[in-house]
Amino acid sequence: MDEIYVELSETVTWSYRNYIRVEMFSISR
Repeated sequence: MDEIYVELSETVTWSYRNYIRVEMFSISR
């Protein structure tokens, strides 16, 4: 169960970073 939680957490973190990157790109444009 811990492994699933860690994997999910990494996925959420990656998605959040990707979202922030897109937002910053849109603002700078």
